[in-house]
Amino acid sequence: MLKKTNIVLCGFMAAGKTVVGKKIASMTGMRFYDTDEIIVQREGQSIPSIFKSRGEAYFRKVEKKVLFDLSNEEGVVIALGGGAVLDPDNVQAIRKNGRVYLLLVPANVALERTDGSADRPLLEGKCENDAKRLLEKRMPVYLEVTDVVVDTETMSVEDVARTIVSEFRQYSLDP
Repeated sequence: MLKKTNIVLCGFMAAGKTVVGKKIASMTGMRFYDTDEIIVQREGQSIPSIFKSRGEAYFRKVEKKVLFDLSNEEGVVIALGGGAVLDPDNVQAIRKNGRVYLLLVPANVALERTDGSADRPLLEGKCENDAKRLLEKRMPVYLEVTDVVVDTETMSVEDVARTIVSEFRQYSLDP
């Protein structure tokens, strides 16, 4: 079996996927891609604007195209949007060449990190119970598609990145 060469970060909104992914890329020299940032660039508008003007279904369609494009890359770090793994086609694409790391974050911490930011359309104006319900709904899928779980609640960005890089290097060395 061929070893997977991409590090793929998944998890709930505000789990730290982007900041950790950038740190991993700087530590390893791998290129970094954030699927949400690519979507914003391709569409020329923010994610909340896409949700508002075109709807979530359109956003997911664009997200799928981005993931299929990235699935052909090798030796990269990819930060997924929080709902990307809900589509089985997306999962198949990212797992083709990606080792998937779930960054765990409790719903209350995710809400604190977003602090009511309008950049998170599925959390905007939501209370902690709403965020918990969304996270609970997604958690079985996150766990199903993940190779390695990393609890980020009490770890620094550097510690999370080091943990993932260390595990990935060990995975790459194992026969």
